[in-house]
Amino acid sequence: MQIHYRFIPEHHLLIEKFSGDFNFDFYYPYIHQLVVMPEWAAIKRILIDIRDIDLSKAFRDLDKMIALRKMLVQKDYMGVFLVDKPMQTALVELYQQQLTKHYHYRYYSTLDKALDILELSTFGKQIEHKLKHELILFNHQ
Repeated sequence: MQIHYRFIPEHHLLIEKFSGDFNFDFYYPYIHQLVVMPEWAAIKRILIDIRDIDLSKAFRDLDKMIALRKMLVQKDYMGVFLVDKPMQTALVELYQQQLTKHYHYRYYSTLDKALDILELSTFGKQIEHKLKHELILFNHQ
């Protein structure tokens, strides 16, 4: 599993891109490290690209992912998932249903629609460039 991310402070945005095979033991330290970064405090929007990750193992870890979200991520933000496969859509839907109504998640198959929901459509080309070329690889040690 690989996780790439980038904070874009001027938009209060975090971009995340997941690839490979989902592994909760890799995901957990990423989330733990993320929420203690100074940039995290200003985040109001998250664009989460899960189009390149195999989530078949994530279904068995769904309860752990929800518990982790509730335990560590003590902030309200709008999260939009980019999806392109039925399994991704199903997992995000199940994830949303099990969280309380205070969490705001959506999923879309196009970047344009995701950015529109995040109220960032005027910055589409800039964000698309960052998504493709300027993300930082999380280094799990």
